[in-house]
Amino acid sequence: MNTGRLEQTALVLANVRLSTAAVLLELRLPETAAAARPGQFLMLANRRTYLRRPLAICAVDHDRRSVSVAMEAKGAGIRDLMNLVHGDEITVLGPLGRGWRYTDYQAVIAVGGGTGVYALPTLLEAARAARIATACVLGFRERSRLVLEDRFRAAADTLLLASEKGGLDVAGTVLDGLRALDPALLGRHAPGQVLVACCGPAPMMRAVAAWAAERGFACQVSLEERMACGFGVCRTCACRVRAGAGDGWTYERVCCEGPVFDAADIIWEEDGDGCES
Repeated sequence: MNTGRLEQTALVLANVRLSTAAVLLELRLPETAAAARPGQFLMLANRRTYLRRPLAICAVDHDRRSVSVAMEAKGAGIRDLMNLVHGDEITVLGPLGRGWRYTDYQAVIAVGGGTGVYALPTLLEAARAARIATACVLGFRERSRLVLEDRFRAAADTLLLASEKGGLDVAGTVLDGLRALDPALLGRHAPGQVLVACCGPAPMMRAVAAWAAERGFACQVSLEERMACGFGVCRTCACRVRAGAGDGWTYERVCCEGPVFDAADIIWEEDGDGCES
């Protein structure tokens, strides 16, 4: 659930180039840093477009009282944010959304692709701090798109990087990476004690959810939907989810009831007018 929708003015502390296509924006946000939970997001204002942009919280630094978000150029609004420099100020809404539910598990396997990888570092770090075993499989289009490798290696007991173009740990998709995980690692915990946490393109999340279900692992997915307000009023981000027995379903808002959902509850776009992510 939301911990609040506090609007603040954020001071840009740093703009760090992560790859040829991505940057990490560090923002001084003391109250947000204190309140944020793994899997939540922020809505950032920009100068070029009317609507704010939703971005996953990628890092929290309590010493610097800062929160960081990462982004890749996709449109005018994001490009505007990517051009911010130290000393600039912007308005930010957050922390928002319902994040990862991980504390009841003994092991977390984080799986990410595309911009979905940015929703995972805070989860892995929180799980490790709670003495939960961690593994991570990430997919990148090519080696030049690889981001945050040192941070993921520090947070995950096991990290596998996949690319269909080769040059990383696994040649193939994140599913190939999951299949390459040490069977002894997967067998160390009862299936019901393992959580698969996934964020990325919808076809990837759907495939990962099926992989998890085959093994009896719980699976949560963080949806990346278009948003206008970020706190449930506009309903732009509403998706169909299963409800009750049989074919029952309802609409839930990704910004409020999500962005993290149990994968078994999601009605994907291929099932009909569901969630595209």
